[in-house]
Amino acid sequence: MLPFRYMSCCLLYRGDVSPSMVSNSMRTIREMKSVQFVDWCPTGFKVGINQNKPVITPDSGMASVTRSACMLYNSSAVAQSWASTLRHFDMLMHKRAFVHW
Repeated sequence: MLPFRYMSCCLLYRGDVSPSMVSNSMRTIREMKSVQFVDWCPTGFKVGINQNKPVITPDSGMASVTRSACMLYNSSAVAQSWASTLRHFDMLMHKRAFVHW
């Protein structure tokens, strides 16, 4: 499996989170070098902070928490899925499977 790169990353924080905590976590992520961005997007991070406590629905079985984080990202990993699908399609087409004309 080839390593993929992030094109963009949106970090959404909710609850009692301070901007200094967010900048510390982003600094830690950058120093670990486990998150690699594409060459043409040097910054990559977009951050949103909402001071309201996370809401849970009654009878959901979820524990009440004071803070939460959500990461949404766009990466080049989808290319691997499409390459695998294309390879399987080519194998079926080579065998003329499901071709009825």
